[in-house]
Amino acid sequence: KTIKTVGVSIARDCNLACPMCYEKNLKLQYTDPKYKQLYFYLLNKIKGFSDIGIRLTGIGEPFFYKKETFDFLKSLTKNDCSHVEAISNITMLDDDDILQLYEISKQIPIFISVSCSAITAETYKKVHSADFFNKVVNNIKLLNKYNLLASINFVVQPDNLHELEFYKEFWQQQNVNTTCDINLIGGRPSQRNLIFSEYLKYRDKNPFTTIDTLNGKMNVG
Repeated sequence: KTIKTVGVSIARDCNLACPMCYEKNLKLQYTDPKYKQLYFYLLNKIKGFSDIGIRLTGIGEPFFYKKETFDFLKSLTKNDCSHVEAISNITMLDDDDILQLYEISKQIPIFISVSCSAITAETYKKVHSADFFNKVVNNIKLLNKYNLLASINFVVQPDNLHELEFYKEFWQQQNVNTTCDINLIGGRPSQRNLIFSEYLKYRDKNPFTTIDTLNGKMNVG
């Protein structure tokens, strides 16, 4: 099969400690510098394939090393990759950063999938362990404005089930039209059966349209 995208995973470094994350107790600690070195070493090693995309992903936050990540993105040409994807909580980005991403995207297409498992500040704080909701909403709007937004990701948890059926509607009200990915398989293994059971109970009482896929994700329709 043809390889279309190569993902390089960042280590555990992240500015959030989301309860559903099985690495949450490690994320607030700086890991050994060798992991950072390895991350950017690998990113630079896979440059040079104009028909292959690069995905910044993994357990950590790809913009945790914001300066180095932006330096890497600015170094890319059309000969280095076809596009760049990133899975990010976007809490470390400000308006100027997103404008920079837009300028970089004129040379290399950039697509950001945003992790945001809430549609209210109260729930966001519970499920992401930080008070960044308003900033994230603003950043999502800007990414959408500059055509950088690939999707918004919602990881189902007991604390956010009540917001699930309104998730797509909320973003439409913000004039953000994108794919809303609902993930039932995130989080620690010990929680998954409980989450799925609670989700099914909620679906029975509060039916709404979804498209089920084999990988455990659903697009709210």
